[in-house]
Amino acid sequence: MAERRAGNLGGVESTPPATAPGPPPPPPPLAGAPVHAPRPARPRRTPRAGAWALRVTLTLLALACVGQPLSIGRYLDGDYDAVGLHSGNAVLLVLLATAAGVAALVWWLGGGHPVPLVLLVVLWFALGFQMGMGYTRNLTIHIPLGVALVAAALALAGWSWTGRVFRRVP
Repeated sequence: MAERRAGNLGGVESTPPATAPGPPPPPPPLAGAPVHAPRPARPRRTPRAGAWALRVTLTLLALACVGQPLSIGRYLDGDYDAVGLHSGNAVLLVLLATAAGVAALVWWLGGGHPVPLVLLVVLWFALGFQMGMGYTRNLTIHIPLGVALVAAALALAGWSWTGRVFRRVP
């Protein structure tokens, strides 16, 4: 009877149910190495200042791009001084594209994606080419390229107002 109370049921040993083996234990720390607790997992986000700088500069760039067809429209309506406004705004566009490129570089170095920086470099060169076509009055290239530049600037500004600008690339 004593054997039955101790766990032996009629000479048959009871065995615990088989379980799946767990993950192997972590290796022991090296001698003299400090022991650190693992960091808790948290979502990584880009710096807010870089994301806001990119958002603001892209929005200003898009607004200035939209101003270009409006200023040349005033010129075509007979306000001949508006061509000077159109030309001055072209210089402002190059400066804003440069500022947006710097903001995109800061955003990328803070954990963002490099695609906006690459697109802004292409846009910067296209704006320079666009200015050259305008000053030489090559309207066959100047007008369709202007439409494409306005669309690109609006697309970049629209993207900047999505939540993606605050996410870090894994």
